[in-house]
Amino acid sequence: TTPLGAEPSSDFLRAFCLNIGQVMFQGNSISGLLFLIAIAVNSRINAFYTALGSILPIVVAVLSGMDHAILNAGLIGYNGVLCAIALGDKTIRSGVWCVCSILISILLQWLGMHWGITTLTAPFVFSVWITIILKRSLEKTVWYILRKKDTKVNGILPSINHSHTKTISTLNYFLQPQQRAHSVQRISGCNNQIRLIYHR
Repeated sequence: TTPLGAEPSSDFLRAFCLNIGQVMFQGNSISGLLFLIAIAVNSRINAFYTALGSILPIVVAVLSGMDHAILNAGLIGYNGVLCAIALGDKTIRSGVWCVCSILISILLQWLGMHWGITTLTAPFVFSVWITIILKRSLEKTVWYILRKKDTKVNGILPSINHSHTKTISTLNYFLQPQQRAHSVQRISGCNNQIRLIYHR
C-alpha cells in the first residue's frame, strides 16, 4: 500500500466514500457507499446531509492545498458527516448551522492532526457544542433587541418603519418556530402602537 503522505493526487470519489466509511472505522470505499445507501433508505434528508458533510470537507481540503493522502483516506471529513447528520433537518436554518458546524469540525480536525493529537470524534463533539452556543447567543441577542424596542415604543417617533421590522424578522428567522411566531406577534403589536402614536 502507499504510505500516508506519499499519494501524488486526490481521488475525490474515494475521499467521498471514505469520509462516510470512516465514521465506522471502515477504510473501504464500498463500505462507505453502502452506508450512504442504507441512510438513504431510512431518511433521504439524512442522506442529503451525509453527502453534504462528506463533500464540503473535500472542497475545503482542495482549496487549502491539504495533503492528498489525508484527503483520500477520509480523515478530514468523517467528523463533518457526523455534524451534518446531527444538525440537519428540512429547514434552511438548520442547513446554515449545519455548514457552520462542519467548517468548525474541519478546522479542529486539522489542528489535531497538525499537533499530533488523535482526535477521533472530538471535533464533531466540540463543533456541535460551539454551534449550539452560537445559535443560542444569536437567539438571546434577537430577544434582547425585541425587548429593548418594546420598552421604548411609547417614546418612539414614526421614523421606525418597515425596514426596521424586516431587519428584526430576518434575524428572527434563526429562532425556533414557536419563538419566531411569538416574536412576530410582538413586532405586530409594536407596529400597531406606532400607528396610534403617529395618528395622534
